[in-house]
Amino acid sequence: MKGPTEIWFVSYILRRRGVSWDDFVIDVCARFRDNLGGKVIEEFNRLQQDGTIDEYLAKFEELKALMLLRARMMPISYFLQSFIRSLKPATKSLVKDVNPQKLDIAIEQAMFHEEQITPSQDMKPVSHILIVEICNVRGIDFMGPFPPSFGFGYVLVDVDLCQSEGGSSY
Repeated sequence: MKGPTEIWFVSYILRRRGVSWDDFVIDVCARFRDNLGGKVIEEFNRLQQDGTIDEYLAKFEELKALMLLRARMMPISYFLQSFIRSLKPATKSLVKDVNPQKLDIAIEQAMFHEEQITPSQDMKPVSHILIVEICNVRGIDFMGPFPPSFGFGYVLVDVDLCQSEGGSSY
């Protein structure tokens, strides 16, 4: 201990000889609560998912526990909203679509969607190359673009009639 903390501790022990551990913990928390609490709240409100859900969840749970130590009556809905708000954008929109009413459901959904969004290490994107003869096309319908998958963009094309120069129809 150094500085003001040491001065407080020495004067505390001199005043309160034979204090129980429980009383000491209460007095320490009362004395230093604002310093710890303000930093915890600030860190909790700045929390964002940068890595995996597991990494984010570990930090979220740690800060949530510290927040509950400071304010036991904190509404559970606050933690639910904070958890969803701090997810990566792709995961956040998918979890919000489910509209979870409980934190454990939101966590479960985030883990599920992370598995769906993040390709496994052994998966490699398949490269499909379509080779088409030159022909006269009578009708094309297309949809898209679709959301990227494995870093690739997709468009769905439907050809109604394709007639080659020789007169064959496809």
